[in-house]
Amino acid sequence: MAGEPLVVQALYTFKGSNNDELCFKKGDVITVTQKDDGWWEGTLNDKTGWFPSNYVKECKDVAKPAVQQENQYKSVVLKDLIDSEKAHVQELEGLVTNFLQPLEKNTILTQDEYKQLTSNIQEVLETHQQLLMLVEQEYNKPGSEQRVGKLFLNWAPKMKTVHQTYCSLHPRAVVILDKYKDELTKYMESRGAASPGVLVLTTMLSKPFRRLDKYSGMLQELERHVEECHPDRGDTQRSVSIYKDIATTCTATRRQKELELQVLTGPVRGWEGPSLTSLGEIIYMGSVAVGSNHHDRIFVLFPTTLVILSVSHRLSAFIYEGKLFLSGLIVTRLEDTDGVKNAFDISAPMIDKRIVICQSREEADHWVEILTRQQGSRSSVSSTVSHKVLPSQAQYVPQPPPHASPLVSALSPSSPTLAGAPRGLLSRCSSPPAPPHGASRGPGWSAVCLRPTPPLRPCLALGAAPGGPYQRYNSRRPTNYTEDGMILDVIESYCSLGKPRSMVNSVGAIDNSKAQFTKLTNEAISALQSKYYVLEYKVGTLCTQLNEEREARISLQNIVMNYMTANGKDLKEFDSIQLPALENNV
Repeated sequence: MAGEPLVVQALYTFKGSNNDELCFKKGDVITVTQKDDGWWEGTLNDKTGWFPSNYVKECKDVAKPAVQQENQYKSVVLKDLIDSEKAHVQELEGLVTNFLQPLEKNTILTQDEYKQLTSNIQEVLETHQQLLMLVEQEYNKPGSEQRVGKLFLNWAPKMKTVHQTYCSLHPRAVVILDKYKDELTKYMESRGAASPGVLVLTTMLSKPFRRLDKYSGMLQELERHVEECHPDRGDTQRSVSIYKDIATTCTATRRQKELELQVLTGPVRGWEGPSLTSLGEIIYMGSVAVGSNHHDRIFVLFPTTLVILSVSHRLSAFIYEGKLFLSGLIVTRLEDTDGVKNAFDISAPMIDKRIVICQSREEADHWVEILTRQQGSRSSVSSTVSHKVLPSQAQYVPQPPPHASPLVSALSPSSPTLAGAPRGLLSRCSSPPAPPHGASRGPGWSAVCLRPTPPLRPCLALGAAPGGPYQRYNSRRPTNYTEDGMILDVIESYCSLGKPRSMVNSVGAIDNSKAQFTKLTNEAISALQSKYYVLEYKVGTLCTQLNEEREARISLQNIVMNYMTANGKDLKEFDSIQLPALENNV
């Protein structure tokens, strides 16, 4: 805001329903930072958020706070941020130019191994180069026009996507570093790296996610030096929590992939047969509690198989507990009760029903969704996740409509990587019901009816490149047939349950249909009869050959005895010859 800061006083108490809305009591004095139609953003007690403009009035009899002389401090903090970002970009450029690109032409690694080592490091570098350029542009603007917080908010989806991809691939790069430790050490030292060279390469490849952990702290320091009336204060405040969530999500992703790689490459006690890698890539993996005794288990989902593992008492190895094929598996989301929460059950005609308890509601919903999707079924699994809305005690106090956040489109609730993002930044698309009128429910007219109706602020959507203008969209949603499609899917799922299914357990299974069982039994009997006839024929042939062999040996024995008798040999010498047991029994 240009000129003197605007100070307003609250006419009514306002309790925001989203975390980017400012809560205040009647009589509080608020410094306005920016306006957006009927919604204003302001600062109260170092907290910045949005509120309806018709809940406040301009306060003329209160001394307006002078704009704090913090521009130079903010400039110093912003300059430090730019310098550190520039140093980070230079390190990545040196890594790519001096080491990785020449390594691609070397014969140490194959092409696939090189891609596994570098993953999307080039995309990470380009993202930081663009971010640095935009931050420098904001730094060159006058202090009142700088929008660094808004810039980081707009770049949050891009930063999240790029770094999460890099973190998910980094554990495989560590495998390459360990496999070619000696060769990479010689290569790095020949290119001028300090000794040991492989340690230098390992450290440089970990720079992207270590840099990501620092943004939240730097933005928080920047927020401390942004004036209360500055229009970028709210966005800077929100960007702190957003980048903290991004860093947490990327760290969890990296650890998850490390665990998955350990399952695939390490020994699993009790597992027999080919390696687990023969089942394909791991789609999802998580810790759950199974059964009424809440046994700790690890579910490892492959394209066609769900492998169940446990961890040894010393946490040194995985133990095989069983596996379930996805075909014929029935997954049902369970309602939350006092005894069981965040649970679903898995069942099949040939196995007992098992209750699986997850750590959170989102985790349970994700397991149900991904298991259903992997089954290749179009049927919708009934989910009883209900969102109960408690009635407001002050029924006739006008509730302010929801307003949009810059991250509505980018950080949607469907994104699993930002499940911990503030709720207010994720739900901005539906308008609450209008407050009831008349005396049909509750008491009649009261003084609170004189309160003004908050202004309508339609949802905003990004729909543009980072740094681009916000775009509004019509609050009236287009007609779709999603609900009709879900009903048809449920009907189809019900009908498909009656069809024969190939059921899975660790030993194998047959269909529970009586007709199918009879057919399989007849086929098995016919196969056994055929094998019996073949075996009987071979035994008869073997007996014939054995009798012929006996007769030939007896004939040879008689010839030898006649020869020795004719030549006057002593038959005692013949008796000393040890004949085969077969002949002795003849």
